[in-house]
Amino acid sequence: MSEKIGSSSKSQHCKGMAADIEIMGVSNKELADWIHRSCNYDQLILEFHDMEEPNSGWVHVSYQGEECRFQYLRAFKDENLKTRYIPCQ
Repeated sequence: MSEKIGSSSKSQHCKGMAADIEIMGVSNKELADWIHRSCNYDQLILEFHDMEEPNSGWVHVSYQGEECRFQYLRAFKDENLKTRYIPCQ
């Protein structure tokens, strides 16, 4: 049986190098900030998080060994509902 991932076939998810995570009871922003401060990563994306709703969205984190880019981004939908990425702080 084949499972379909809702992303590009070139996605790090398809290569087993990425996961989307949440921790019950922990704000997704708090989780992303902790990963940013404490872990090596390639991309860290706080996806579709609303600061008014601490558990909204999710955290995407990927790792690819020695070639990590250490990109910390926030994903959101613009006025045309197109996904945009900006540096996260």
